[in-house]
Amino acid sequence: MPRPSAPRPLATGFLLGWAGLAVVGAARLLFDAGPLPASECLLIGALLVERIHAERCAGRQAEAQRARARAARESAQRALDEKSRFMAAVTHDLQQPLYALRMATDVLERQALRAADAQALVQMRSALHAADELVTSMLMAVRLEHSELDPRPETFSVQEMLERIEALFAAQARHKGLSWRVRPSLALVHTDPLLLERMLSNLVSNALRYTDRGGVLLACRERGDVLLVQVWDTGRGLTPDERDTVFQPHVRGSAARRHDQGLGLGLSIVARCAQLLGIGVALRSAPGRGSCFELRVPRARPSA
Repeated sequence: MPRPSAPRPLATGFLLGWAGLAVVGAARLLFDAGPLPASECLLIGALLVERIHAERCAGRQAEAQRARARAARESAQRALDEKSRFMAAVTHDLQQPLYALRMATDVLERQALRAADAQALVQMRSALHAADELVTSMLMAVRLEHSELDPRPETFSVQEMLERIEALFAAQARHKGLSWRVRPSLALVHTDPLLLERMLSNLVSNALRYTDRGGVLLACRERGDVLLVQVWDTGRGLTPDERDTVFQPHVRGSAARRHDQGLGLGLSIVARCAQLLGIGVALRSAPGRGSCFELRVPRARPSA
């Protein structure tokens, strides 16, 4: 036996309209006002049908818009996931040849080289360090996008971290003929040591990259409950517009665009790690006079 066809929306609207009319007419009779004239009933019924039909159409349109918005969000999320998987695979595959190159340069450094060969080795190590920084930044950006970084705060002295950063960037500063100073500090802080060191490395790397004369200074200053960790440079500085956007992903200043340097991930990683750790970030800069990037790191509470 064939199934009865579902009632059409317009027919349902007519039924609801006439049901409303019956209620109105009954109420009118109850209050002794007499029944409504047929012409008024027809007019009210038509208006009710039109209203119900308009509301149903608006509801269907709203639902269609919500469905399109959901589809767009799902499509964007799939694209983001695919991009992240691709970047993770690329960075993983690049780590092995970079490690092999580091081993080769370590072997060469132990050899007696001519002056020209020694200079070429310095350039090789500088290029290798830059490639390693790019790979590390890409991998960290992927992990931050997927909230895969789990902070592990602990109490530690910043001095050992400062010494590692000083040694890491000494050759790069020397190669550019820049002054590179790190002021010692025995201050104790409470945060994730690995993420804090990555943030400072990104700031120092940027400062050295965009400084042509003068130098870079890494210094700490205790102020109340926080330790101000500051990276000063005498570089090109930032315009007000650049200061407003410099911490956004893939945003590079005019100096970076002219020299086609970097992917624009270093400072965005600093900002996202700072948000993750509850560390304040401040920036002071003037075009032609340099910049100061500041991290406000929570100090360790003294033990009772």
